[in-house]
Amino acid sequence: MTTWTYARPPILERLSGSSEQHVLVEASAGTGKTFTLEHIVAQEVLQGTPLDAILVVTFTEKATREMRFRVRRLLEEMLRGPVPGGTD
Repeated sequence: MTTWTYARPPILERLSGSSEQHVLVEASAGTGKTFTLEHIVAQEVLQGTPLDAILVVTFTEKATREMRFRVRRLLEEMLRGPVPGGTD
């Protein structure tokens, strides 16, 4: 079985704990809520949590589409791995 790892954003260190916990992210516009949520979802997927066991609630359909796009993009980037000669 492959173990996937990635550089965790510092905010996730403050949210660490059992994956059995619920996480509530509430903050003002432009503070990184979507970034934080997309990384929480990616972390759960990498730890083996099935996608149908993850619930992310947004207030609009537009926000839902954005979240899906960003999580999918992040997971694809993680699967591809670092780009040779890149800065990551």
